[in-house]
Amino acid sequence: MIFAFSGIDCAGKSTQIARLDEQLQRLGHRTEVVWFRPGYSDLLNGARAAVRRLRPGALPTVKDAKARDAAFAKPEVRRAWVTMALGDSLLQYAGRVRALSLSGRVVLCDRYLDDALLDVRFRFPELDVARWPVTRALKALAPTPARSFVLTLPHDEMLRRMVIKDEPFPDPPSIRDRRFDAYLRMASRPGFVAIDASPDIETVHRTLLAHTAAALG
Repeated sequence: MIFAFSGIDCAGKSTQIARLDEQLQRLGHRTEVVWFRPGYSDLLNGARAAVRRLRPGALPTVKDAKARDAAFAKPEVRRAWVTMALGDSLLQYAGRVRALSLSGRVVLCDRYLDDALLDVRFRFPELDVARWPVTRALKALAPTPARSFVLTLPHDEMLRRMVIKDEPFPDPPSIRDRRFDAYLRMASRPGFVAIDASPDIETVHRTLLAHTAAALG
């Protein structure tokens, strides 16, 4: 069975997944936590590392921001990267996550399909990836979670927690606010369970555990 977790920045998603994972194991379930961001799977990270060893300078790293930005300024590079990232998402969600679930594990996905497509849409808005065949295949083949949770926060509370967390690479305010609004819309859509993450960690954990236990029977 698959449980997907999405959420507003600093809503405590990873903390709650870790607590839920521990509790489910204590109850006798075999679990697997899956975190994935399009284009950054272990498989693709390994492939990039191999290319860099064979051809130094061929693929600029994050540390070489100027060269990396120059590469991504080219339309053909942007399109190629998105194609690769969506193909990577197809392998992860339709392949790996489905296989883990079929093996009898309870799979806890830290981010899922909607998060992946949101990332790509915000970063490459001009490409309109919703119309791409690989995107349609991804939506058709990725397994449907038993529950899709969206952890929400008031905007002021999100900002307060961001100051405490001191994120080293925060989104620009315009992207941050667009992402905040997108997750609020997601939380109101059919098929998603909105969880208020404002209370203390234990209260939120009990709410998530109750929903998960109900799905697991």
